[in-house]
Amino acid sequence: MNFTFIQRVRNKIKVNKKASIIIDKSVKMVDCSVLIRGKNNNLNSIIGSGSVIGINSIVTKNIPIDSVTVGNLAKVVQENIEWKDKF
Repeated sequence: MNFTFIQRVRNKIKVNKKASIIIDKSVKMVDCSVLIRGKNNNLNSIIGSGSVIGINSIVTKNIPIDSVTVGNLAKVVQENIEWKDKF
């Protein structure tokens, strides 16, 4: 996803640099999850493969692979998980 930049009106300085949020393979995002680039706005944010982002989570940093992340602001609560869809 690419987002437009925000610019200050008076001095026309860009507040956030152009960057992307990269969502890897097999990521589960539950309802009302929000992804926001973190403090390093000029870098890409990466959501690792096999991770799960819980309901109402606000993610502002990179998420490691195979992890569960929950909360407002989101924290990794479990790592090295394994899951698969049942159909």
